[in-house]
Amino acid sequence: MERQSAFIVDPEYKYGLLRIKQISSGQAEFKVSENAYNKPFGVQKNIRENRPSLGSYYDAGSLYMDVNKLKSMNGDAAIYSIERI
Repeated sequence: MERQSAFIVDPEYKYGLLRIKQISSGQAEFKVSENAYNKPFGVQKNIRENRPSLGSYYDAGSLYMDVNKLKSMNGDAAIYSIERI
């Protein structure tokens, strides 16, 4: 889903990549990228360059979030895009 045309970059928040490892019992387990960017285009560039496939791209720990919360965040445009890579 591309939101570039209607998307306004928020200078207060940084952008990064979340990689879903698994979904179980309504909880998503995911990894967070080590790098943060001022604009979403930095993340997109890393995806094009296949950097997220590197093990060192993500923080060592996992985070967990309710799937319904992720859906809500996507609906509120707090998530810039969802891509299967």
